[in-house]
Amino acid sequence: ANEEIGSPVIFSPLSLIVMNQPSLAKFIPRLQTGGLLVANASLVDTSQIHDQGYFLAAVPANDIADELGTVKMANIVALGAWVQATKALPLESVREVVASLFASKGEKLVQANDQALVRGATWVSQVDAVLE
Repeated sequence: ANEEIGSPVIFSPLSLIVMNQPSLAKFIPRLQTGGLLVANASLVDTSQIHDQGYFLAAVPANDIADELGTVKMANIVALGAWVQATKALPLESVREVVASLFASKGEKLVQANDQALVRGATWVSQVDAVLE
């Protein structure tokens, strides 16, 4: 669209980022077979979501964000995990966009969010976190 989209509705996504248990229950039925589920393993019980016909990337987003100073960055950690797992976009491009979004808030916030993004991506690549 040429204008801001206030509330996009996607009925059958190829991938899903779920940050908490209620969101998992609500949105998992929509995920396409063979799709990717990025689950915040800090708040989502991932033990019951194997063998469902999609790929799972379980990343402890809240825990990682908390280690970096604030759980408010958990969504950025999850974004990094999604970027690494899907390879839909170059991580460097996403880093640039995230930096531009936080540039007006100061360099410290830019660096913190960049670190969160990279930690999410690193988690997925280092622990072989994507499972069928």
